[in-house]
Amino acid sequence: MRRLFLIVIFTLFAGSLTLYADTVKGVVIDKESRTPMLGATIVEKGTTNAVVVDAEGRFELEIGNAPSVNIEISFFAYKTIIIENVAAGSELLVEMEAESEMLEQSIVFGTKTLDNERSLLLERHNSSVSIENIGAKEMGVKGIANVQEGVKKLSGVSIASSGQLIVRGLGDRYSITTLNGMPIASPNPDNK
Repeated sequence: MRRLFLIVIFTLFAGSLTLYADTVKGVVIDKESRTPMLGATIVEKGTTNAVVVDAEGRFELEIGNAPSVNIEISFFAYKTIIIENVAAGSELLVEMEAESEMLEQSIVFGTKTLDNERSLLLERHNSSVSIENIGAKEMGVKGIANVQEGVKKLSGVSIASSGQLIVRGLGDRYSITTLNGMPIASPNPDNK
């Protein structure tokens, strides 16, 4: 009976030790803007013990019964901070500094596909000018063999017997034709 009593007392004592595990608390903010660093990671060095900073920039890291620990604070695009010998029960204010690297050159490539009917309709809708367009897939679906036949299918466009484009009753002097976004010059010097 005495043995059972000692086991119960030991279990309660061991459980109470974990209840009173020491913590390190703190706030992590951006050094310049003074805003909370939501999502910054706080790691006890040499362990897998870690926490993430909340929306107010606060964290609470349980460190067990160690008198002091080394912690590492990291966040994407910010300099990693290592604080050594942080005493149990400490409250920290950590100011993170952005890690800036200057690029000599940055190249961005973008492509716009106008091969299906949906993208052509979207192009018309977003345009600031009145446009009419036809794509290769649409020409294939409609059984159009060449570009001249395709142009005839566009609303408001006709081709005169001289080969001149007539758009809504006006000659090509008042309209512009483009191929892949680049204007095509008229062979007639009297027109654009």
